[in-house]
Amino acid sequence: FNPAAVKRYLPSLTILSFNSPDEISHRLVGTEVTSRLDADLTGANLLDFVPPETRLQCARDMHEMGYRPCAWQARHVTRYASGLISHVMTLYLPLRAPEGQPPRILGMHKSEETSGYDAGDRKTVFGAHFERMVWIDVGFGVPG
Repeated sequence: FNPAAVKRYLPSLTILSFNSPDEISHRLVGTEVTSRLDADLTGANLLDFVPPETRLQCARDMHEMGYRPCAWQARHVTRYASGLISHVMTLYLPLRAPEGQPPRILGMHKSEETSGYDAGDRKTVFGAHFERMVWIDVGFGVPG
């Protein structure tokens, strides 16, 4: 993967590394994503930002994307630490990692309209609610 080839998309990109079933770390976080989150998640575990009740399913989905491999597109709600609640379109694509390293996943994220404000909880939550989720076959099938 050559980031220079997708230069104009870099601000909206993330690259995840599937280190273990419980650790999916952010290797790269684009400036637009960092600005929206008001935090740099480089090195942070993706699973620390999903609701506890969906953490296991998220880990399974990421495993499918990295090891099957397949892609995934979703429209979901993210609640930011600022209190803003927004719809986000996400596309995850599998990346071939260097030999001997765990799979990587390229994420493209597009924040849509703000849909509300939650002054109570000041923690960022990805996928607080899913409106649509679609598996995409990239030649190796998709989960059943």
